[in-house]
Amino acid sequence: MTRKTAHPISLLALLACCIPFIFSGCSSSHLASVWRDPSYNRGPLKSIVIISISRDPIKRRLWEDAFVSELVKYSVTATPSYALFPDSLPDTNQINDVIDRNGYDGMLIISRLRTHTQVTTVEPSVTEIPVAVYNPWRKEYVTRYEEDVEPGYTDSTKIVRHRIEIWAAKESSHMIWSGICLTEDPVSSQQVHDEAVGLIAPLLSKSGLLPPKQ
Repeated sequence: MTRKTAHPISLLALLACCIPFIFSGCSSSHLASVWRDPSYNRGPLKSIVIISISRDPIKRRLWEDAFVSELVKYSVTATPSYALFPDSLPDTNQINDVIDRNGYDGMLIISRLRTHTQVTTVEPSVTEIPVAVYNPWRKEYVTRYEEDVEPGYTDSTKIVRHRIEIWAAKESSHMIWSGICLTEDPVSSQQVHDEAVGLIAPLLSKSGLLPPKQ
């Protein structure tokens, strides 16, 4: 029984094909469980306070800054909650007071959900491959079949989850949009929030909850 091996030139060719995709910044994030309030028709939000529900002050600032930087591209005045409440997360009364005082028309709330681990098992496989063998006595090639065994393996993927909610702040405050961002095996927290804002902002604009991108 023999094991089929890849030719070095084939491996180099494969790497050459993959390099452009590696450096193209392919996203490992996608949105799930997206919901929009079908009754909301008051137009796009233009003044939003960003609130990251995190007790880690660094993660809180990174998430809020990421959305602030992205929403500027949509002509939205976005304020991070840490600029209003630098020492701790605000409670509901504090948020209501600052909305009434500053006239925000919406809130964007980020909350971390429990991380999932997805396990995938691939069973081993056996295939028969033709092999040409030279017979020196008959001076000809003959074909025989050998088994090529691919061993099975188990692969695990860490899925980091965040819920993003949009609340209309004027008149009766209520949630008008929500979605869960799933990121597979992120290499850093920056990757998670950068990909999240890149997915969510265009979708909110397309849904009419944000102005068009400038």
